[in-house]
Amino acid sequence: MRQRSRAFTGVIGIAAAVAAAVALALAGQGRAASGNICNVPTIGTAPSLTASSCVTETTAPHFVSAGQSAISVTKFFNQSGQSGATATHVVVAVNFPAAVTVSAIGLTINNVSANTTGCTTANSSVSCPVGNIAGGGVVRLSVQFTPVSSLSCDLNNPSTDTCLYGTANYGEGGGNPSNVPNDFQVGYDTQSLTFGGTGVDGGCFALAPSGLAHVKGGNSAQSTSASVGQGAGDFPCTFADAGVDPKVPAGLSTQVSFAEFPVTADPNGFGQVTILFTPLPKGLQWNKFTLWEDTSGNGSFSTKVKVMNCTTPSSPPVAPADSCIAARSSLPQGGARIDLNVIGSPSDGSWAG
Repeated sequence: MRQRSRAFTGVIGIAAAVAAAVALALAGQGRAASGNICNVPTIGTAPSLTASSCVTETTAPHFVSAGQSAISVTKFFNQSGQSGATATHVVVAVNFPAAVTVSAIGLTINNVSANTTGCTTANSSVSCPVGNIAGGGVVRLSVQFTPVSSLSCDLNNPSTDTCLYGTANYGEGGGNPSNVPNDFQVGYDTQSLTFGGTGVDGGCFALAPSGLAHVKGGNSAQSTSASVGQGAGDFPCTFADAGVDPKVPAGLSTQVSFAEFPVTADPNGFGQVTILFTPLPKGLQWNKFTLWEDTSGNGSFSTKVKVMNCTTPSSPPVAPADSCIAARSSLPQGGARIDLNVIGSPSDGSWAG
């Protein structure tokens, strides 16, 4: 779904000292003879390190309530293709800007679960050796952790950065043991993670196949709640958040409701989001006003799409839409309730009317 720019709680970031450490690692390990494995390698020196194309880092949800956890997903992709170079002695890691509590580690190699007994947790990082990865191969490291503070990631201001970042260390060759690690690639999640924010609720929840995670955030005038089933894929937890940004977008009348959760394992593939207006702003009628979903990518609603009614109350949105209105009802004292069916993704929708 469409990505929003929001204050992000507890996600990946790097401080100046961390950036310097990465630069030293790069300098100490040198560069591989070719760039086949990583089409766009990490380059530069602290504080200006660029992200590589073969390592991606994602942390979710972007709002985490006090005492709740989040999930970090670090992915390494050997971009040389099926007949290309092999990455040898591969170690994939996630590096936190401060000490965190790690509660679960998941590892897959080419979408098959792998043993995590060789993984280590030390110095605010989790690293896993995964052996040799042939061209086209993919490694995914997922770590459930509990943050202790909000994090932001602005690589232009390293002195204030608290970025969480993922890395891959490997040698380039055909699986020959002599090809020792000589490449070090870095990926960032540059969104922010907000820890213990007001008007929001979120975390990463261990769910049974039939279980649901419930999150709800808001204020006296508007609230947003989400009910989410177990996420699709081999992850140790299912992330979800929901809340209200009190800022009213230009040209609209309500505050901004938002929710974030993954694609679910449920055959329908969607979660339920409920928005309560208590009351609706003056001039809006519960059964007539238009609800919009932001498509700008930054929460400004400078571009937006009208949210249509679902085909039936239990049907998913119809592509290319990713949300639809399952039901509307009035509430006392001029209030309104809107129930949405929403297809999940790493970053989900924002709605306002």
